[in-house]
Amino acid sequence: CRIRFSSTLLQYILVTETTSNSRIPVKLEELAHVAAIGWTDHNTTRWLCSGALIWENFILTAAHCAADENNVPPDVARMGDFDIYDDDDDDFVQELKIVDIIRHPKHRFGSTYYDIALMKLEKNVTVDGTVAPTCLWLENEIRFPKLLMAGWGKTGTGDDQLNIAKKVELNRIANDECSSYYVAINDKLENGLMDHQLCASNGKIGTCTENFAGPLFVKLFEDLRLIPFLVGVMSFGKVCDASKPSVYVKVSSFGDWIIETLQRHGELATRFKFVPLVCAKRHYNVREFKEDLRNREDRYETIYWDRKYMSPKGSDYSISFGWPYSTAVNLATQYVWSAFGNDRPNNVLWQNSIIKP
Repeated sequence: CRIRFSSTLLQYILVTETTSNSRIPVKLEELAHVAAIGWTDHNTTRWLCSGALIWENFILTAAHCAADENNVPPDVARMGDFDIYDDDDDDFVQELKIVDIIRHPKHRFGSTYYDIALMKLEKNVTVDGTVAPTCLWLENEIRFPKLLMAGWGKTGTGDDQLNIAKKVELNRIANDECSSYYVAINDKLENGLMDHQLCASNGKIGTCTENFAGPLFVKLFEDLRLIPFLVGVMSFGKVCDASKPSVYVKVSSFGDWIIETLQRHGELATRFKFVPLVCAKRHYNVREFKEDLRNREDRYETIYWDRKYMSPKGSDYSISFGWPYSTAVNLATQYVWSAFGNDRPNNVLWQNSIIKP
């Protein structure tokens, strides 16, 4: 099956940014859940933060991004873009107004604790291969040795702005080890690092970025495609500073708050919809294919279907679990009666058989 893209789409999906040794190649489809958060002033926009699209009309970001240095809140979000200051690559850009900002109730601007917020957009995004919500990793255990972070923001060399989206591969750092870098010198960590914070570092020196709340995520494959799962949101630190890890807010610590906030704003969000296997099926058809399954030639992309990790065909080594037929009928009968409660009928038709109470 050949999937044809327009020439422009293929051009920008394949663009890579490798101007620094702290960066690795990035494709537009990898950034489908990453949003730039901006402050408009007349005809210009300052893009000072990043966040992750977690619902069709909600972005998760750091609470310190709820206001700039003048205590002005951001008012616009931009998705589907590489270079946020170049109009030549805007074929797939979606830019929407931010209509509400909900900081975690325990967050204080003078502290780095509970540094998490939700931003509501004026309407739902149009979900496609370049803009799509991420899943959330809501298990407390983060068992991935490698994580990815992407976004835009200020550089560590003066006040220059990082125009082009950046992706960095990071290693987890234990909180005990990470505390030694910050607690003694950071008055915003008077209680040390807490359980809802985590640390990561790439151990390289390069063009550093700071204060841009980049999403920390992992990509897990489901059959043919890679599904992003949001693990954390950057709170403070410099991503490529080899001397110090950066600190992130752990998303799993705020799963209930995130879902309850979505519900209070009229969204049909439930914990079940964020279960990994359930969420992986949402927007599945617009997710990126795993790289070793793809073959690109000119303006065409071919998928190597024989390299699938999961096959619908049976296997000689497959094992099925279940109950004997009589036990299954008994369990089903009990379920049926419990559903009726006290209003049991005289007969129930089940699998072409009459079951009597």
